[in-house]
Amino acid sequence: FFGALRTSRLRRWQTIIFVSIYAIYFGLYLCRSNLTVTIPGMITSGIIDKEQVGTMISLGTFTYMAGKLMGGTYLTDRLGGRPVLIVTGIGTVIFTLLFAISGSKSYAMMLFSWAANRMAQSCAWPALIKSISVWFDPSSHGRIVAAASTSYLFGDAVVRLLYGALLASGWTWEGIFYFGAVSMAIITIFASVGLRHRDPTSIGEQAIVGTSSNVYHSTSDKPESFRDLIFPLLKSLPFYLLLLMSIGLTFIRETLRDWIPLFLEEKTHLTQSQAALASTFYIIVGGFSTLLVGNLMDSKKFQSRKAWLMGIFLILLIIFLSILSIIQIIVGDEKINTVLALVLLCGIGMTLTGDTFKLKVEN
Repeated sequence: FFGALRTSRLRRWQTIIFVSIYAIYFGLYLCRSNLTVTIPGMITSGIIDKEQVGTMISLGTFTYMAGKLMGGTYLTDRLGGRPVLIVTGIGTVIFTLLFAISGSKSYAMMLFSWAANRMAQSCAWPALIKSISVWFDPSSHGRIVAAASTSYLFGDAVVRLLYGALLASGWTWEGIFYFGAVSMAIITIFASVGLRHRDPTSIGEQAIVGTSSNVYHSTSDKPESFRDLIFPLLKSLPFYLLLLMSIGLTFIRETLRDWIPLFLEEKTHLTQSQAALASTFYIIVGGFSTLLVGNLMDSKKFQSRKAWLMGIFLILLIIFLSILSIIQIIVGDEKINTVLALVLLCGIGMTLTGDTFKLKVEN
């Protein structure tokens, strides 16, 4: 899916770069989904309660969004994707270990560790997009970003399946966190080798040229100041629309990602390990949907219909969320049919494809 690549050397390094950034982002979910699948067990064992979980998730989401702003508008553009991805991996390992060590001793340390972990991880996606924009032609960005997005879609599903199996075999929540930290450390070491080149010019190839629809297309030099970086965006109406869409979709995705296993355990007839495994259906459906949308957005047939495609998916998302909310209100404290709940969650996962839409509109 790498498109029209100019030389075998460039093709080889594009493959290495893609595998490396994919591995890094996949590894992050070893240290992100660990909390999601262990929340029910920690609540049952009395380590934390639902209110504390809500506070932890909310604070983590806030630091995640704040970190994206810092990582996207300053660190990534100043330092490049490679160093930011590597530092993200190192920070994730450190704060995951700290969470596991402090979990049974101090809720305050758990709160700090999770918030810091989420802030460290927030810089990874801007760095991943930066690496793609530097190494791949804009004509293939839809497919490349869609494929890269499966690192957190299929990656999240694989991690949940793995952790669900480990929980079913008797692993403790601390063991899950230690496993994720060690695995992420190994991934970061190997990925840092694959990311040793900054851009195609460092291997003797020509730099990738952006498209004329990019807001920076008239600027020949790299923006030197924060004002030069931000001002072109502030004059772009699509930027504001995408910003609002991103806030909404991120809020929905982050909320569902953390609460789905607990929702399935409490509101359907599934056990803790079954709920962790069942939650992967929502993610897997979303992964295949993202791949489909990525290919559609790159095809010439849909070049003038991107807004319509985006609108259809957003309307369907609203419908699925509304149905699930109405059913929840109707049944109250009663159980929801497991199949119906999973169908609605899969529908929501299918329509949460915002990252692919955003990149193609921006380019």
